[in-house]
Amino acid sequence: MLEIGGGVGTIEIELLRSGAAQAVNVELSAAYEEQGLALAEQAGVGGRVAWRYGDVAAESELALAADVVVMNRVVCCYPDMPALVGAAAEKTRRVLALSFPRDTVLMRTGGRAINAWCRLRRSDFRFFVHRPEEIVATASERGLSLVEEQHGRLWQTAALERAEAVPA
Repeated sequence: MLEIGGGVGTIEIELLRSGAAQAVNVELSAAYEEQGLALAEQAGVGGRVAWRYGDVAAESELALAADVVVMNRVVCCYPDMPALVGAAAEKTRRVLALSFPRDTVLMRTGGRAINAWCRLRRSDFRFFVHRPEEIVATASERGLSLVEEQHGRLWQTAALERAEAVPA
């Protein structure tokens, strides 16, 4: 499995504990690795997670294709949604699971407040509310089909799968 923007790797750890053979975590920063390695060891899956650093949308070679690709609350941190979701979809052999903010007045207003605060603090971080139908369409254009969608109060999830799994 491949997790893009996995932080300390809690999702990949759970998938490894549930039967995944190995995981790759692609992160922009190495700041999460020490804690992530400790959590993996505690969970009994140490040695089954590889860490890569960089922007998978700009550096496709950071990770190989995987049966399962996960992006949990990552799309909202990236300005070029089509590049990021497109890269993830291209890496997906079977299933792509992602979560992102709902496109609501509350989330857009909250995003503007977060971005104003970041500008005041001179932080480069920005929060984006991309249109959910465009996120799904971007993955669909690369051969994935929406099979599950859940809407929470602030976040929504989407699971897409490839009709025919791509060979390893």
